[in-house]
Amino acid sequence: MSRITLQESIDHFHRWFNLGLDVGVINFVGKLLDLRDRGVAIVGSGASQSSAVLLARCIEYYLKGQAKPFTPYEYMSVAPVYSAVILISAGGTNQDILEAQEVALALEVDPLVLITARSESPLVSNSADYPRRTVLSIPMDPMGTVDGFLGTISLIAIWAVIANTSRVLSGASDGLPRDWMQESVSRARSY
Repeated sequence: MSRITLQESIDHFHRWFNLGLDVGVINFVGKLLDLRDRGVAIVGSGASQSSAVLLARCIEYYLKGQAKPFTPYEYMSVAPVYSAVILISAGGTNQDILEAQEVALALEVDPLVLITARSESPLVSNSADYPRRTVLSIPMDPMGTVDGFLGTISLIAIWAVIANTSRVLSGASDGLPRDWMQESVSRARSY
């Protein structure tokens, strides 16, 4: 496995965005629809905090629901207020997100939704027997590329999942059009 440079991340943006677009989001959308009348805590660890903010805005905009993004430690300080939790962690190994998961499991939240790029991580395995758990796993690059410090690859893929989810929530069940991605990448490269 090789680490990639920022320029390589930019050059391959469309490939990793497409990884996220290929993730089936219909079951995830169903979970979100079930939450529209309840408050949901969306917890992101590290760079995934930006994904938590984005997903919270999508839930508020499309579902008119209450969603609040938190860091893991913020969530742990207010956890009993929320009966539904979405945890976002690309690698699923950060200690803070695992501690937030322990709190959520102890409170028996319903549902506990995990969004991760590693289906074989402590985040997923620690809750394997939890009956109200849903995992949205993003299959990462089969070339074996490692994210690097900023988690660029997984962040792009998670944003694509959220964008695709938003598209479905808005009523366009076919997801984001692929040509939109090509146009966006072309524009980004021209700057």
